[in-house]
Amino acid sequence: AKDDQLVLIGDYVNNGPDSVRTLKFVKQLVNDGAIALVGNHELRWLERKDKPAIQWHQFINELPYYKVIDQYIFVHAGIDTSKSM
Repeated sequence: AKDDQLVLIGDYVNNGPDSVRTLKFVKQLVNDGAIALVGNHELRWLERKDKPAIQWHQFINELPYYKVIDQYIFVHAGIDTSKSM
């Protein structure tokens, strides 16, 4: 971690057998210095009203859409260059 930056680019939930455990792992990585971006699957979780999803709404809402590091732009699915970031 002192030499490298881990950047996760979204879609941590919905397609796997244990989305909550995956989010716990992502949160721990973020606490350890990783950068986690939001993906469209997480945005769909914000629409859910069941208890497991609601408990993660705040964390998901805090995830950025993109991250700029030096000359690199990290983003989940693409950049619309006609819109301001």
